[in-house]
Order: sequence, then C-alpha cells, then structure tokens
Amino acid sequence: MMGTHRCRVLLIKTGAAGDIVLSSPFFQSFKLSFPDSEIHLLTKKEYHEIVEPCPVFNHIHWLKNSFRENLLKMNQEDFDLVVNLQGSLRTELLVAGMRAKVKAGLSDRLLGKLVYRLCVPTRLPGDIRNSQFSLLRRLGAEKITPDFHVWVDKVTEKHFPEFLAKNHVDISQPTVVIHPGASQEWPTKRWPAEYFAQLAASLKSTGYQVIIVGTREETKIAERIASLVAGQVISFCGKTSFSQLALLIQFARLVITTDSLPLHIGVATGTKTLAIFGPTDPRKHCPPGARYISKRLSCGPCYQKFCVRLDCLKSITPEEVLSQAKVMLYE
Repeated sequence: MMGTHRCRVLLIKTGAAGDIVLSSPFFQSFKLSFPDSEIHLLTKKEYHEIVEPCPVFNHIHWLKNSFRENLLKMNQEDFDLVVNLQGSLRTELLVAGMRAKVKAGLSDRLLGKLVYRLCVPTRLPGDIRNSQFSLLRRLGAEKITPDFHVWVDKVTEKHFPEFLAKNHVDISQPTVVIHPGASQEWPTKRWPAEYFAQLAASLKSTGYQVIIVGTREETKIAERIASLVAGQVISFCGKTSFSQLALLIQFARLVITTDSLPLHIGVATGTKTLAIFGPTDPRKHCPPGARYISKRLSCGPCYQKFCVRLDCLKSITPEEVLSQAKVMLYE
C-alpha cells in the first residue's frame, strides 16, 4: 500500500492517555517499516507530555474544538495517507472530509467501511494489539514490533535522581508504587482507599517503601491512605509530569494500580504490574505483560460509571492483593 517516495502520513490518536501508550507498537512499527515517511500525529494538547518526546513524529498537530478548523488545517497539509487509530465517530467524520489520497483506520461502523480503503475492527479477538497488527500488515508493514513503549523527556530523566532525593525517596529501599485513583468519569474503577491503606501498611511492614501516584484531583485519596498508615507512605499525587511518573514506575519493583494509565505505563516500562479490575473486563483491557485480579460476578462486567454497591471491587480483599503482590515481588 505504501509507496517508495517520501509519503506524508497523518496518524490520528486523540486519547485517552493510556490508549496512546497502547498505540506505541503501531507508532514504532510504522516508522520501522516506512522510515522515509514524514509522519504527523493529530492528538489533544493535554497529551503533549506523552507524545512530544516520541521520535517517531516529524510534526504534532493539536486537535481544536472546532470541527471546521480541524478539517481546514488538515486539508492544507496535503497528506498522502491518513490512518485513524481512534475509532470514534467524530474522528471518522473528520477523515471523511479530508482530501488524503488513501484513508485507513479502525472502525466498527458502516461509515468506517465507506470512508476507509483499508478498514479493520477496533478490537479483534485475542491480544489487545491484534487490530494494530492487522492494520499494519494491510498497509504493507513488514517490521512489526509488539513492544509497548513510553518516551520520556531527556532533561527530566537526567535530573530524576535529584527529584527522588528532594522528595525523600530512599533509592536503596525496594519500592512499590500504588495508584488508587482513576479518571474522574470512572469512580467505579477505584478500589476502596481503606483497602489500599491496609495493603500499604502490610507492604511497609515487610520492608517495602510505598509511593502513591496520581493526579492533583486524586490528592484527597492519597491523603486518606496516608492518614490510615500513619503517614508512612510517600505521595506524589499532583507532583509529577508524565515523564516523572513513568520514571517512578520504572524505578519501582512493582506497581499496583486500577484500570488506568499507570497500568499501561507499567507494562511499557517493563515493571511488574498488578491491576485491580472492577466494572471493566480485564480480558479485553489488560495489556499483555500485566497480571490482574478481578471478580466475575453476575452483574459484571457492567461498564457502569456509577454504582452504590461496588461489589466487584469490595469483594477483592487486601489480603488477596497482598498475596499476589508477594508472589510477583519474589519471583
């Protein structure tokens, strides 16, 4: 499908953060297979820390609120190929209006089959990367890497030891990173803070340094956990850039997280990763390389963003998570 000339390519991936990390095999494989291509990315400005350090992209375009403005801007670029990895109706309509010579993408809609010359379902059975691999092969890619990857800012990486020292992290002590939060629209993904506190206390008692990570909005959750563990944890909630978060997770022996961004970073950095799943299906969303704990109840996986019972999460005990964590730590 790809020619031998310097092809101008637009890749579209507008979120969410974890899904951008999960798209890293496609980004790397495309560059390896078509090294002479000029590769552009269209994404949201809020993900600039994730994508700007990535050497795959020659140029990054920030998605604007105006559909018309996005369309005019993209059509000015005169792309040879547009590949939509997002699979959303909004991006599909945007691609439909573009004047690119070839259009390809992931889609489960009839519209996608009409818009794209090459169309692959957004979620093929099996490995979470299978749709990416199928689309790459249909584009003519021959050098496909399965590896997830995160790229970090080099200046941040250089000063990371100072960052740890400033925040009283003992680099000689084995460390477990926990992420108790989830996106604000998914409160049902959050394992109870009291459970995380019991887990943190048990890890501390067995000689592990516990670091809590999360966004500024998740600070209260971290404070609640710290108060229950008598302050014997280090909280980085709201204090890290994306690169610092990735380096913290890479520094750790183990990361224990909900179904959220640190799960994907853990896999991408090669850190042992244990995920706690509630309303979402780990068989569909847990990336290869991570382990998970999930309870298969009659009501789930429900994908509900509001629930007063949260049986799926409350039935996972701190003792159960600790037991699996110890297995992973001592392997």
